[in-house]
Amino acid sequence: MLTLAPALSGCASRGSTLSGDPLTDLGNPELRVPERVAAMRAAWEDPNADRQKVREPLKDLVWSDQAPAELRIAATDLLMSDDSWSGLRDSQSFIRARVPTENDYEVIHRMGRQAVARSWQDLTPAFIRSFAIQDVNIPDEQRVERVVLEALNPDQSLELIATRVFLNPEQGSLGSIDLDARAREAAWDLLARLDPSGEARRSVLRRGDLPTDEQGARILSVIRRGLAELGVVARNGEELRWLIALADGDPTWWSQTRQAVAMLSDEQAAGLKLRNLEAVRWASVYRQTWMRDTPSQLEGRLRSRVADRETTPRRAERSELRDIPSTLDEASAELTWGDVLGMLAVDVALHDPEVMGRIFEQVEMDREDDTTEYGGLLFVDGSGRFVAQLYPPRPQHRQGDDRFVASSDMLEQSVRALAMYHFHVMRERNSRFAGPSVEDYEQARAQGRLGVVITSINEDELNIDAYVDNPASVDLGVLPRIGALVDEG
Repeated sequence: MLTLAPALSGCASRGSTLSGDPLTDLGNPELRVPERVAAMRAAWEDPNADRQKVREPLKDLVWSDQAPAELRIAATDLLMSDDSWSGLRDSQSFIRARVPTENDYEVIHRMGRQAVARSWQDLTPAFIRSFAIQDVNIPDEQRVERVVLEALNPDQSLELIATRVFLNPEQGSLGSIDLDARAREAAWDLLARLDPSGEARRSVLRRGDLPTDEQGARILSVIRRGLAELGVVARNGEELRWLIALADGDPTWWSQTRQAVAMLSDEQAAGLKLRNLEAVRWASVYRQTWMRDTPSQLEGRLRSRVADRETTPRRAERSELRDIPSTLDEASAELTWGDVLGMLAVDVALHDPEVMGRIFEQVEMDREDDTTEYGGLLFVDGSGRFVAQLYPPRPQHRQGDDRFVASSDMLEQSVRALAMYHFHVMRERNSRFAGPSVEDYEQARAQGRLGVVITSINEDELNIDAYVDNPASVDLGVLPRIGALVDEG
């Protein structure tokens, strides 16, 4: 032991020694955090050092989510203390880039304090993007971003602040990244959370004194057109992209849907959402009697279709899903007329013999692939036939045999679909996992689509559950491999 003492005496920690160069030492992960902080401050305070060259490794530390929090906060404090012209300009750009993806509220607080002290109001979109990411563990009233936003924009409601960013973010682009688009989507997501009923958004968007850029004016026109002609308001950023895609898409589809929505009574149109529109258009052409049904009459149609079918309750995750309705009787109060119509359309589609055949083929494909769950979209083609189009997840989205992640192309092509479906079929007898999971409801909230879970009960039977983001689901019962029921309308 005595012979080891001289060797150990020069060690800083973990077998690593200080190099004597502060820039080298602050970036050495083998050193203890206090030693790296001391090296950082020594490099920063060196009168002969090029301050701009010191800023770069400090920014690298703040960008690193793996760096210790104490180190990242110390680096943030030094960067924000730089009151030189070049330092202030660089700090402003750094805050704009980092805050939207920063996970540490203390780092956001330090950056926000500098933004407020310098009255950098043009950083408002960056803090909107950060605030738009919901944290279920912290109430919105206690979020540091809210304090910063209100301090940067005095005498303005948070709804107005977010609306101004939505209409005119003034962020431009970074390479191929459209920062304006990201700021708009985040602002709309935040507005959806602050104003779930949509009333505050309607009130603010009716104002004529808000500045808009060219794209903001176009999007505002689409939102107003969606409300006036289709009776819907995009709920979040994803639904806003959805509405814009519909407006830019097939004009015949929009015209048919507008005419169909115009046929609805106030009772039928109450709570109408984007996910309901294709079912409304389809019913106006192929199920016109349904278009005259009251909510109770339409629910009666669905009830009569599933009454004699065997249903399969989900037994997995019972505690997390205990209070979520899973049958028509339980979910009735949570479903709008449009939701019931959508579930009826899905039930008709899945009992089409050609669709049934395709679904069972896709079940076999999914079961042979243990890297992911498969899923697809239910469409109505130009001739009125139902189509079950499979979209196997891309390699980067394959998160295991018990998880389905919709690819970007699937979402883009789902704008005129009846519903989005995926399978729980890793085993032939998989009834324990019948129905939507907690993660499925999370995706429904993010994407807004009508969802369908198809679960393998045995070799020849599948169970069908339709669900919405309320959250609520309806067990539509067993779908057999053979002996398909002929739909009678």
